[in-house]
Amino acid sequence: MVEADTCKSSGKLRGKKPPPGQCEDNCCEDGKFYTTYICSPPVSSHTKAKLTINSFAAGGDGGGPSECDNHYHSDDEPVVALSTG
Repeated sequence: MVEADTCKSSGKLRGKKPPPGQCEDNCCEDGKFYTTYICSPPVSSHTKAKLTINSFAAGGDGGGPSECDNHYHSDDEPVVALSTG
């Protein structure tokens, strides 16, 4: 886990509107800038990932709502978190 004081803003990325039908809610806004952080790992086609499966349903093993939108989600709804790297 990265300490909060070691994770500093490193720049911004401009959001792009997703293709029609590719996002129903909580997507990047076209033209809005999103902060990136130096603690985020660089991402390439060789970047390894860790899969963690837990529930974001109310009462599920996730322990609370999704941090991205502060809402609970049905276990039938795919939820993914990606690095800002």
